[in-house]
Amino acid sequence: MSTLQTSGTISFSDIQTQFGGSNPIGISEYYKNGSYVSAPKNIATYSSNYRVVRTGSWGSNGNVYFYWAGTLKSNINGYTTFAGTYGLDLQDAGDGYLYNVESNYSASSFTQYFIISRYNKANYNLPTSGQISMNQFYGAGSN
Repeated sequence: MSTLQTSGTISFSDIQTQFGGSNPIGISEYYKNGSYVSAPKNIATYSSNYRVVRTGSWGSNGNVYFYWAGTLKSNINGYTTFAGTYGLDLQDAGDGYLYNVESNYSASSFTQYFIISRYNKANYNLPTSGQISMNQFYGAGSN
């Protein structure tokens, strides 16, 4: 999946090419949860292709792996613990999405398994009304 650039000028045409839309182009087509920037959060059904895995003994440094559609999206080395909201929200994998630890799934031996979710990066950054800044589209992927 291609994403918009992470710096420089983004044109209305770039946004329309990425997300769709009609002519004449109106920035109001691209509000959060609108017609073209929708699906703010996808929660995956737990499987080996859709999950977060933390390895390492309890209370010690471990590694955390975020998998979406069987692809490793983010890897955090030396993470000590998951507590409360897990502290690993919104990992940016550079593919237009922000990945999140959704909830605990199971644990065995020295491995914890978690349900994963993801946000469309543009949807997460954009307002639902009012002024939209073009830099809020940096790195955004299509729905």
